[in-house]
Amino acid sequence: MNAQLIAGLCMVAGLMASGEVSAISVWSTQRTLSDWQANPVVDGDGDTRWTWNNSSSTVLPGNTVVTFKETEIGGLEYYGVGFAFDPAAYGPAAGTTDTLIYQWERLDGQAWNNAMLDTIITGTNTTATADIYADLAGPSLLHLISTSGSDTGYIPFTPPLESFYWKNTIFHSETGIFDDLHNGVVIPEPFTFSLFGIGLAALVLQHRYGKF
Repeated sequence: MNAQLIAGLCMVAGLMASGEVSAISVWSTQRTLSDWQANPVVDGDGDTRWTWNNSSSTVLPGNTVVTFKETEIGGLEYYGVGFAFDPAAYGPAAGTTDTLIYQWERLDGQAWNNAMLDTIITGTNTTATADIYADLAGPSLLHLISTSGSDTGYIPFTPPLESFYWKNTIFHSETGIFDDLHNGVVIPEPFTFSLFGIGLAALVLQHRYGKF
């Protein structure tokens, strides 16, 4: 864990102790991809829905576990969808690609405006991308790249969207295997937007170090 992350966590702890930022609350649930294909998933407080759209045939629905998560830090709401692949069952040939497409919908009128991509891999030289579309027939509004397990951090996109499609593309190499793929978005409220960077540091619980 690097010094910047530790400093951020310490700042969050201090603000929480002072009462300026409320305690972290977390909701999460897991489904197999086949379960999600059959039924959309709604978060614990009923303001977000994830609906499956499509994937490559080499992604095995029964062997892929999907974690849906919401983390609240003060007025910041972070949402994530993580895919855990079974390496014994998921072994596409080098030089091939896989895609995962699904829809995010906000049900209370708020809109997302930042997104991130992170991967956990075994080996090297693997790349995954994420694209956000207001409409699948339209242009990508944000393009994120994670190479050999790198974390993009949260990147803003415009315009803010209450509903959008998320497309992951996985590029397979001869020297790396994908273990986990993490996608996240955030809704910052005006009062807490200045704390955005600090809140991001605390999201160690949300993906990389908490296995999403």
